[in-house]
Amino acid sequence: MNRKPHSEETKLKISKALKGRTPSAETKLKMSLAQKGKTHSKETKLKISHAKKGKTYEERYGTERAVEIRLKISRAVKVNWEKLGVQGDPRSYRVCYEHNKWRITVFERDDYTCQDCGQHGGELEAHHISQWSTHPLLRFVLSNGKTLCVKCHKKVHSKKPQDRYLVRLFREE
Repeated sequence: MNRKPHSEETKLKISKALKGRTPSAETKLKMSLAQKGKTHSKETKLKISHAKKGKTYEERYGTERAVEIRLKISRAVKVNWEKLGVQGDPRSYRVCYEHNKWRITVFERDDYTCQDCGQHGGELEAHHISQWSTHPLLRFVLSNGKTLCVKCHKKVHSKKPQDRYLVRLFREE
């Protein structure tokens, strides 16, 4: 059965009739299921990326929705840190005077040299030997820190077993 395409006038009438309607939960589910398994092409992904770049939440979603999104994100961060037993905003600890002083002291003690590979200078990070989140009393203890380059620091925190094995080998030598 071949159907004749709608005229522009008919398309406008249909569009006006559907404006302001919200689909039912059943219809939303059907629409969602129809899209399952489909992916955007690389070209479409690139267009979406360019459309979003440089825009604030307000520009993308409007002021009310932007406030909701920010609150949702901040609640999620707070909840995750409370699960670990940390009170307040986790980022505030990392920018405090005491943390910066600890970092610099660790770098100076290790002569700005990575303790795993021996790289001197460059991009260095102060690593907490006992985790920051689970050992709050050791956060600013000098003996709980060591200087690592970015590459070695990533290996220490890697989820890959082969990287963790390499780190253990370095420590044994």
